[in-house]
Amino acid sequence: MEKETKHLPNNVKIAGLGRRTLAVMLDALFFTGMAFLIYYTIGTNAILNNNSYYPTIDEQKVFIERTGMLYETQARGTYDYYIYSDPADAETTGDYAYLKYRNKVWNLFMNFVPANSSEYTVNLAYSMTCFNGDNLTPFTGTPKADNQEYGKWVYKYFFGYVEGSTDNYFIPSVAGDFTSVPADGKDPKTYHAIMLKAFFDGSNLKGHYIDASRLVTEQPTVIALQEKIGYAGWAARLPSFLAPAFILFMILPLFIPGGKTLGKLICSVAVIGKDGYNAPKINILLRQFIVVVIWTLIGLPWPVLTVPLFLFFLIVEYISIVMTGRHVALHDMLAGTIAIDAAKSTWFASKEDEDDFILQHPQSPLAKKREKEEEVKSPAYLAAQAQLAAEESILDLSTINKRREEARAMTSFDKFEQESDAKFAQRKEEAKKKEEPEEERDLTIDELAEMEGISKEEAEAMLKEQEKAEEEEDDSDGFTDVK
Repeated sequence: MEKETKHLPNNVKIAGLGRRTLAVMLDALFFTGMAFLIYYTIGTNAILNNNSYYPTIDEQKVFIERTGMLYETQARGTYDYYIYSDPADAETTGDYAYLKYRNKVWNLFMNFVPANSSEYTVNLAYSMTCFNGDNLTPFTGTPKADNQEYGKWVYKYFFGYVEGSTDNYFIPSVAGDFTSVPADGKDPKTYHAIMLKAFFDGSNLKGHYIDASRLVTEQPTVIALQEKIGYAGWAARLPSFLAPAFILFMILPLFIPGGKTLGKLICSVAVIGKDGYNAPKINILLRQFIVVVIWTLIGLPWPVLTVPLFLFFLIVEYISIVMTGRHVALHDMLAGTIAIDAAKSTWFASKEDEDDFILQHPQSPLAKKREKEEEVKSPAYLAAQAQLAAEESILDLSTINKRREEARAMTSFDKFEQESDAKFAQRKEEAKKKEEPEEERDLTIDELAEMEGISKEEAEAMLKEQEKAEEEEDDSDGFTDVK
């Protein structure tokens, strides 16, 4: 933390923690309001509607819908899974829900992928747990519907068929035709239950239909379109973060005296140099630049990284304000500034300006405070204080006996303490008067008669003779014109 060695002028008061916090909260409120206003005027109208944002969303929608795996929800560009349930007559009609999930997976790999492998880059190396518990091994050849090896790869990883095994619950009906039928001797109900859980486990959101749907969203084509959509949206949001940050935290503090933002202006908080005088413009610029950088972090296109970083800096800033004696934030330390209570402070551009003000306004509260401070530091005052301290520290026999008598007569400790304080203040005032020269004044007739031991008539005559002698002395000081 900052080592605070420099003494601030007494006319400068540090802003309290509550006042600082309220100012930051108000600034955040102004920032948010301005950000929304700019986004829904400039961002959406001038940027989103004039670039490829919406056409790209439509292109992504066409691609995903062609796979048959997902459907679009109410918000554009967001997709959800199909959810099926078994009808009451499922056993008689054979309309099991798992068949619908199985057919979607089958159509994806045996229809869409082979038909579009030349148009799109198809990635079959998506890491997932397959039907048999193994991780998916990518197919290295060309995915075609009539490719026996590709058909076996699909059947093995997404239908759990192991060639030559007696534990298969289904087998291909004919060679090369990988449609699913129960194996000989297997119970259809057991087969149905196993297949439904394998393809769509709704309670845990697992299954091969889920895995195949995620595989669609991991295709290079979808990823490229999603990145294009994301950057277009970020371009629309960018002015919403940059403009409020520069206006509220850079431009206003440079032109409003005291480096004030709107929040500081409302809460009467000002920013000055750490010596108690006006901060140079370069210091205010550095301080506000740091603030702008922190607030624009939330507008960058990597929110997973930048939002936690933004919150981290806010926490560090607040801890710094709480822990330092002057409530100095981190950016104040770096810029050499402090935040003060503008309503209770009087500050100047420099020490010279403060001295000039005091000379020109000797009756001002600031001048009287300075005079009192200098009086306390004067040698005469310090000598008197030292003498009083020395007298209080002497414990001779008379002092001890006097204190014993006072203790015997004491009926209340509080009253005794008050009387002691009053006596000490009286001695202190008497010592101070000794240091001040007594003003000369004329003696009265009664004072002169008492001092000389004569009658009032004689004292009056003596005063008249003194006045006459003083007048003759004054006349002799002038020049005499001698011819």
